[in-house]
Amino acid sequence: MKISMVHLIRTELHKTLKMQIVRIIFVFSLAFSLLSFLGDARTSAFSIPLSSISNLTQTLIIVAFISFTAYIYGVELQANTLKIIRSKDISCWKVIGAKYLTAFIVVLIFIMSIWLIDIILAVTVFPMADFTVKYDSNIILARDGMLFVLLAFLFEAMPLFLVSCISLTITIFSNSTVLGVISTIFIFLMSKILESVHALKFLLPSYHLLIWKDIIRAQPDWYQVAAKLVVILIYCVILYLLSLHRYNTMEVKH
Repeated sequence: MKISMVHLIRTELHKTLKMQIVRIIFVFSLAFSLLSFLGDARTSAFSIPLSSISNLTQTLIIVAFISFTAYIYGVELQANTLKIIRSKDISCWKVIGAKYLTAFIVVLIFIMSIWLIDIILAVTVFPMADFTVKYDSNIILARDGMLFVLLAFLFEAMPLFLVSCISLTITIFSNSTVLGVISTIFIFLMSKILESVHALKFLLPSYHLLIWKDIIRAQPDWYQVAAKLVVILIYCVILYLLSLHRYNTMEVKH
């Protein structure tokens, strides 16, 4: 009896959400996002979630959080269950694909949890008024605020998925979850430094972490959003194929 992709993803998701490290990361990320309520008084509720996503992405704190999705594969290393998985009649592309899709679901839960909690608390305390952002002097109307903020968080899931893909790929190649996490953080730190080289900027993963900025404008830059999504998807597909090749090679060796 062949195992479906849906069944694999459900199993992976169940294992992942049961992991203590994942729960701790969720709590820390939510706590960090709530720091946006400190500081100067806001005039609009929409400033709170935007401050959260800005702090998380521009400080690369969110990279450290998301890189722990490497444990989606790392749990197999810890439990020494890779041989058991390989012995079953499951296609390699399904095994690796399920882990990558699970990572995307976890990322989506992660980022939308921050959005939901921030927006509920923000509208409770502050009015839903017109607002501005530092990089766009035009006023964003309150009637567009809720939709724009929601879209910003939703689209932010894609560059965060890229973080997961990098972390998972390094873990699969190195057979070390710790190395996957540390290497991912290092890659993004170096990428942030290299953003000063204009010719390289658009190809750097850290540059795409700020995709939300292209949406939170009086007139969202959808062309820029689309261009960034294409680059992100290309990177994710390449990383998946590399991981699949590595997994196939490992299977042959065993």
